[in-house]
Amino acid sequence: VFFGTEHDVADGLRAEAGGSIVVVVEGDTATVSRFVPGQSDQQAEVPATAERIVRSIIELGGTYPDAVQFLQQASAARGLTSRLAFDALPDELDGRPSIHQEASTRSRDIPDDAEPAAAGADRGGDDPE
Repeated sequence: VFFGTEHDVADGLRAEAGGSIVVVVEGDTATVSRFVPGQSDQQAEVPATAERIVRSIIELGGTYPDAVQFLQQASAARGLTSRLAFDALPDELDGRPSIHQEASTRSRDIPDDAEPAAAGADRGGDDPE
């Protein structure tokens, strides 16, 4: 999942996505190439953003692990302008609240104009009359 709107990839990055896909960034364009023995080479030029590159990897036949490998290599090479995290949990050092802290601050009040649920809707069956 990408949060936010800008996830640019740095100029000069070269990264792999699995055993057959290579990503090369020049300026604001990324060239995503797929090389498979016995098949014709495939190539796509897309804007140098993480979202478009990942979509292109998948469109050329890459898999989820291929896309993850690209993102990990790009992050390790400091080629991503955004933070990359997997199964990220906030901690006291990054300033984000935990899920429990965030939930405890939400209002639990029911608005006066809320409509009551239909009778029997929460039981999954019809009420006898």
